Amino acid sequence: MRLIAEKVVITTADVVTKGDIEALRKEFKSDLETLRKELKDDIGRLDGRIDGLDKRINGLDQGVAKLEGSISLFTKLFVAFNLPLLVSVIAALVALLLRA
Repeated sequence: MRLIAEKVVITTADVVTKGDIEALRKEFKSDLETLRKELKDDIGRLDGRIDGLDKRINGLDQGVAKLEGSISLFTKLFVAFNLPLLVSVIAALVALLLRA
């Protein structure tokens, strides 16, 4: 019986008061506000980085389009200059075959 009585006795250090709960609530509220501000700052920083990446991608797209145009022109010029040479070589080979 004595052990039960000792366990039932609560010291004043173990009792949580309404003031303790209010202090804890204020502390949590300030911590939450700090976290919200940090998250907003992080989100803003990430938005800036995403915008920068979008600009770089657009620049790369333009560069690729220019490169495609240049390669297309180079291919057309290559065919235009080499086609007559190829036809003349084939004609010379056919002429050699006909003479033999």
